Amino acid sequence: MLRWLRVETFLPLVFLVGISQYGIVAFKVTLSGDIVGWTLGVSTQESSGFFRYLKDGFLLLLSVIWPVYVMRQKWPPSINSLVVGYVAWVVAVLTIGSVGFLASGGPSLFLIAGLRWLMLMHVCFGIFFLMSTFKSSQVKHPVVVSWLAIFATLDIFLIVLQAGHFGLSSLGAFRLTGLFNNAGIAGFFGFSLALCGWVLSGASLSGRLLISALALLISLSSGTRSMMIGVAIIFAFQLLEFTKSHSLGRYRLALRVFLLPALLLMALVGYGSMISAVNRGGIVEAALSEGGRISNFLNMLDTLYTADMFEILLGRGIGVGTNTAYTMLAVRGVDPTIYRFNWLIDNAFLTQFFQFGLLGSLVFWGGIAFFIWFAGKGSVGYFRTMHRVAATLFFLLLWAGNPFEHYFLVIPFAVAFGASYWGSRSLVLRVG
Repeated sequence: MLRWLRVETFLPLVFLVGISQYGIVAFKVTLSGDIVGWTLGVSTQESSGFFRYLKDGFLLLLSVIWPVYVMRQKWPPSINSLVVGYVAWVVAVLTIGSVGFLASGGPSLFLIAGLRWLMLMHVCFGIFFLMSTFKSSQVKHPVVVSWLAIFATLDIFLIVLQAGHFGLSSLGAFRLTGLFNNAGIAGFFGFSLALCGWVLSGASLSGRLLISALALLISLSSGTRSMMIGVAIIFAFQLLEFTKSHSLGRYRLALRVFLLPALLLMALVGYGSMISAVNRGGIVEAALSEGGRISNFLNMLDTLYTADMFEILLGRGIGVGTNTAYTMLAVRGVDPTIYRFNWLIDNAFLTQFFQFGLLGSLVFWGGIAFFIWFAGKGSVGYFRTMHRVAATLFFLLLWAGNPFEHYFLVIPFAVAFGASYWGSRSLVLRVG
């Protein structure tokens, strides 16, 4: 009954469900010529009907099924302890988040928004266990890479149609949505393709490089600069992986020596080209400007000076300051900012602090840090590098947004951390 939870089945299913949410509507809008940049209109999104809620239903299904899967397997003591620790962590996070919510008297939408991102976190912890079927060398990996390539190609086909309406010369400036309702989500999709494709070590390097190249084009068309940089970093490490190929023979060292300065030059030229294509100024410049991430961060720090001791220690309650809560209130015609700390700040540390306060944040981030450390413990070779890169990218994204709320951001990290843990163990057993 649970065979579909194997990597070669559930991973393509994750992407299929993600693109199905607004994919059909996006095709209809594009073919009709009524194309808009950045985001689809609310009425257009609502016309997606049943598919609009398909992703939530899929996440709910996974959140219920993966514990059943775990209970039916035999695990080493360290894994059993991890599960017990996770349950205690979830209870602590929910308890602290509920105290702030009840005390602040926030709308019920806050609680719904908070439980929504917690469910996504719960699913990601389960995906870590589903990755136990991951093998460091597995014939099924090329099949998964093929599916990722199909999904990427389908998205790019729609992007080309949309770009034809605006003009290919300004591909990133119009922030094309592709198969999605929002250009930001489209960029996350590109990053997710690159990261998940990278970890599939049983597939050919050329196939995984193709996935990253397609992902780079998708992130560029979305105009999402952080995702472009993330995909470029993954692509660079794949090129370094290529220089270790035994088929290169004595040319391996020379190629590596040449590749390092070449990558540096490509980074400098690529950054300039990205800024020009997106046409929104430099990253630092945009972050410092009014409404930018650094500007928002400093403004929120000023707001903390007005907080009372309860808010500092326990926060305003789960869901406050999340994208979901903000959007749900705005759609209902309510100004989201009338509630304290309920601003979009694009910073996971501040968002969590406003929800849980100092005490809750220590519990929350302590659990996240321990899990990432646990996933990398004992990782070897290729998987050690993969874990370190994934952990670094994850930390950087925490400053540029709140990945815990985004399907195509947090799930690929769960896949990567699961692959580094279980892939290393299968590799050690295979070599041993």
